[in-house]
Amino acid sequence: MSIAIVGIAFLLLAHNLKKVNSPLSGRAGLIRIIGIVVVVFGVLSKCVVQIDAGKVGVQLIFGNVKKETLSVV
Repeated sequence: MSIAIVGIAFLLLAHNLKKVNSPLSGRAGLIRIIGIVVVVFGVLSKCVVQIDAGKVGVQLIFGNVKKETLSVV
């Protein structure tokens, strides 16, 4: 989740750079794109969980437990 927070910080930085007369103001668009990519990567990386060896995973969909378990066959 900290990756998404870093992306949000980039978005805020890009937003503030557009308002300020700074040498980096021309790069605000690039910083915004980097922020969006980092936020998307952070959110998608939290959607995948690695199950340790010897453990059995339980699938949850919207809080409901599915009958199937995740195990290596």
